[in-house]
Amino acid sequence: LVRSVMEARETVTMLHDPLDNTITGAHVMAVVPVPMSDMYLILEQDKDVALALPNQLRRNLILFGSLGFVVTLVMSWVTTRSIVKPTEELTAAAVRMARGQLSVPIKVHARDEIGVLAENLEAMRQQLKDALDKVETANRDLEFRVKERTRQLQGLVGRVLTAQEEERRRVAL
Repeated sequence: LVRSVMEARETVTMLHDPLDNTITGAHVMAVVPVPMSDMYLILEQDKDVALALPNQLRRNLILFGSLGFVVTLVMSWVTTRSIVKPTEELTAAAVRMARGQLSVPIKVHARDEIGVLAENLEAMRQQLKDALDKVETANRDLEFRVKERTRQLQGLVGRVLTAQEEERRRVAL
């Protein structure tokens, strides 16, 4: 194995796993030519010792990668909730307004576009409530006037009927 590397005068690192494990187990070999000589430096280490650092690096990458993934998921969930919750509250408030429940104020705690939309929707809710209150007050006033006029008309009709009956009695006499 080393002779083929020596003939090519190359630097080579290889995993040597002999078929006969009775002499040595799997090991890593590094073959390096020594400059300006015909000699080679050959380093041999057990596979477990030579690959301990890469294996530890792989374990650390898996551990920290998994941890980073979990942290990213949690941060995504928190960020999503901070967007979704105000949107759900705003949707519920809009549904209440559509059903005519104008007495419940809109309370959405957000500092972004959703917050601005909530403030504008609250102003619109207040204006609608004020307009509805004015319409109800006007309706009560009109209803009162109608009752008053109806009473006046009933009084006038009563006087007219009384006058007609008196006129008929006079004509009959």
